[in-house]
Amino acid sequence: MRRLVWIAGLLFSGPMWPATGLAQDVDVRIYSDAPGGGALVAADFDFSAPNPISESFCVGGTCLFATTDPGFRTPPMDRPGESLFALDAGTVVLLEIVAIHESASVKVGANVIDAPGESASLGTATGVHLHPEFQVVLPEGTTGQFPVSFQVTGTGYGESPVYDLVLSNEPAPSPNPSPRPTPSPSPIPSPSPGPSRTPTPSSTPASTPTPMPTGAPAIDAYLLYKAKPSKLDTDPTNHQFPKRYNVNLDDVMLPNAPAAEHPDDPENYTVKLASGLANPISLDAGPVEEASRHYLRYAIKESKEGVGAPDAKGRFPKAVRAPRRLVEVENRFGTLFVESGRATALLLPAGASELGIPSPVGDETHYLCYSARSSRLPSDQAPDVKSNGKGRFRSDLQVFASDAFEDCAVEPGGAPSFAGTSVAGSCLVDLKKPRLLCMPAAKSAVEPPRDTTALIEESFPSNPAQSLLCYGAKLARKIRSVEAARLGDVAVGEKVEQSEHVARKAKDGAAVRTQPGNGFPAPAALDTKVVEALCLPTTVLSTSPLE
Repeated sequence: MRRLVWIAGLLFSGPMWPATGLAQDVDVRIYSDAPGGGALVAADFDFSAPNPISESFCVGGTCLFATTDPGFRTPPMDRPGESLFALDAGTVVLLEIVAIHESASVKVGANVIDAPGESASLGTATGVHLHPEFQVVLPEGTTGQFPVSFQVTGTGYGESPVYDLVLSNEPAPSPNPSPRPTPSPSPIPSPSPGPSRTPTPSSTPASTPTPMPTGAPAIDAYLLYKAKPSKLDTDPTNHQFPKRYNVNLDDVMLPNAPAAEHPDDPENYTVKLASGLANPISLDAGPVEEASRHYLRYAIKESKEGVGAPDAKGRFPKAVRAPRRLVEVENRFGTLFVESGRATALLLPAGASELGIPSPVGDETHYLCYSARSSRLPSDQAPDVKSNGKGRFRSDLQVFASDAFEDCAVEPGGAPSFAGTSVAGSCLVDLKKPRLLCMPAAKSAVEPPRDTTALIEESFPSNPAQSLLCYGAKLARKIRSVEAARLGDVAVGEKVEQSEHVARKAKDGAAVRTQPGNGFPAPAALDTKVVEALCLPTTVLSTSPLE
């Protein structure tokens, strides 16, 4: 085995650099090509494209480049239509080097493999989900492509084909400009110099915003309405939900290895009744990316049978509760530090319509939502206005929003809202302090023999780089934002009248028909109540543990 003596103590002692795969959690999924046997195959990863590596640090003119993407996963369910079959439980899966560039190495757990014929265990099926650290050591200023060829092998299965992973630190081509306009944010008071507060050093270090993967669909903003399943004479089970509906949720913003860093991810959760409907919205009269893509919010809690190993009597430990984290995010209003807490909800893609049974939606991104609140750390959205080192959440965050309900298309007196302007027919919404931070998540049924009534397929985020930050939302009664004043042709400080949301109720014949995605059984109709939150597309910049 080659040894890079000059930096071996740093390079192999543990993760000391940003995990470049943090925000995307890109996985190679390992199956066999025949049920109960055959050869292993690696699916769902594009080996034809260069795999980016990022500079971690330099010492004496020599630099380390690294990435934790792709990871390796053994899904628990077959995909027979594609001749992909889940591995038998207990199968030990190995990653074996076939050929490797002299500057590259792969760190799998505590093992480093960097020569043909060397191998390391990825884990035991069907519980494999591990991200190796692909490393390249180069003279400072050197760029290029560095191939790593490997196979995966498993007990009782034939070896896979040879896959060529090309690590590259060459500059990525400039992305095409997005056609979606970005409205100018409201003016932000300049923070005065003063004592600063530094977040706890993170095992998930700060990083630059993760660009949207090529081909990833843009995501919309959403108005989240408090809602409940309708009581229907035609379907007396609509307002009920199956018991023991246990699913596994994997927050792709958190690395899965080592598990000690994030013991709650992935983890098993019990799904409860739907409690909200999220409609895609037009922001400031901008485009809606996918008008048919709604979301149902389901309450969740930690499952009684977590992902942990059983004890000597075969009993599984209870699922681990999500710890408090400090998360730095960025969206159209700039940066904000958010303190996240317990996992409380799942956003499930769904069809929704007031006019009849909606069309089903595809396997769009699911979101695992944590309770959230604004931190006192100074940021763009919480500037240090008193020069005391503490951020204060801004009171002038406003957006114009319109959705399928069109409740704000007219003012209470009957005149069109903001008539004669580009935002006519829109609601002006005040954004209050954040309530939920919703991360893109992979979802599957829990692994047997754990108990579940959920009969669902795996789902994986179609856009793993974007989250949703949900702010408390209320109809504005006064123009607070300079940008809102410009768009609505109303002076700052002027009062406005707006029509409230008209509740949709089954007893009035106005329930919203829904079509839950991914095989979820209920509800087929919802009664809406009030606007609860507005969720904005948001980039996660970093996470840190909070003591």
